[in-house]
Amino acid sequence: MEDWETSLPVVLDTIKVTVKAFAEGHVKFEPVPADTRTGFIRQAPGFTPGRELGLVHVYTASTLGEFLGWLDADGGATKRLSRIDKDAKDARNKRIFELWLACHTQEEIAAQENVHKDTVSEICRKMAELPKSDQAVATHATDFEPPIYNIWKQQKKTAGSIPAWGISLGSGLGPHAGLLPST
Repeated sequence: MEDWETSLPVVLDTIKVTVKAFAEGHVKFEPVPADTRTGFIRQAPGFTPGRELGLVHVYTASTLGEFLGWLDADGGATKRLSRIDKDAKDARNKRIFELWLACHTQEEIAAQENVHKDTVSEICRKMAELPKSDQAVATHATDFEPPIYNIWKQQKKTAGSIPAWGISLGSGLGPHAGLLPST
């Protein structure tokens, strides 16, 4: 594997093929230690930690790294394995947000993605939140100038125009026509 260190696509494909082979029983990983937190355990052929776990084909980044010989000096998995975690988490978050945009309830999304409802809420809040630099554009603060009208300003009347209510006061047909004595 030392020859492939610089090629991220090769590293990612290696991980995917190895996990698939583990899921199909072609290779064996070291057993996951009993005291491992559920959030770090994965179930092949998946890559996302903390999913619904069965009793077969469970692994951690460390057991996969040990199988591939990719462990750091302290025994932890290398950056190559953390990229899988990030990609899987990003894909999960995108699925959650798309379901939310499709008007699924947070409870439905949580059940489908096997996460807590609060996790769904937090992901949707973060993904719906625009960066400060885009907020002004989204609210049209940068491209909209509200028209300013002086509603108290009287316009000039053109000669022979009829008042807004439609009756000329000089015609004698106003609202009090006939009530006033004629002179």
